[in-house]
Amino acid sequence: MRRLTPNLSLAVLMLGTGLGIGLGLSEAPSGQLVANHESHRGSTPIVQSAPPSTTTTVGPTASTTPTHEGSSNCDGASLHAQVTSGGGEASQPFLIVAVSNSGPPCLIDGYPGIASMVGEEDNPKPGQPQSLGIVVTDGPDYEHPDPGPNPVILTAGGSASFALGTITASVPTYGVTALSITLPGSVAPLAVSNVRTGCSGEPVRVFVTAFVGGSAGPPTF
Repeated sequence: MRRLTPNLSLAVLMLGTGLGIGLGLSEAPSGQLVANHESHRGSTPIVQSAPPSTTTTVGPTASTTPTHEGSSNCDGASLHAQVTSGGGEASQPFLIVAVSNSGPPCLIDGYPGIASMVGEEDNPKPGQPQSLGIVVTDGPDYEHPDPGPNPVILTAGGSASFALGTITASVPTYGVTALSITLPGSVAPLAVSNVRTGCSGEPVRVFVTAFVGGSAGPPTF
């Protein structure tokens, strides 16, 4: 049997070593060489923690602060609510309702309540204004995702807003002419101005998102 010359043996040994290093090869129990693709990865996955919750301060100079301790819930005569915009598609209209503050700083954190909704039946027959029976769901409407509760501090001149969605795909249908809301932590009704939207059903289904800072409401989908 022919022997490899010393130079040729050394070359074969170096070539095999180079292939093993270059491919990250390791010896399997069967003696075969297998590619070790995980050779440079750690065994423990990295889990990214959620950032700490912050409080948005809304006013002539908006800022973000790490805490809202010491702020009382917004509730009183210094507040004003109005519809700032609206729209809809696929028989699912919405309103953006903004609450502005003209008094000392106060806190809004969570979802609005619907104290009352008044509408005039327009289908199948016109009717007189009446208080509508409603079922309210906290969460997204057809056009807006729900941002979830986040503390918002309103300084003088600041606003917070939410989206209110309804459905008009069934009968009877109504034209909503009046709306009153309650703020988180308060039972005092706050009348909303500039209300014009449609709804349907018995009872009427209403969807409300949590409050966000500013008067534009949450972003659309």
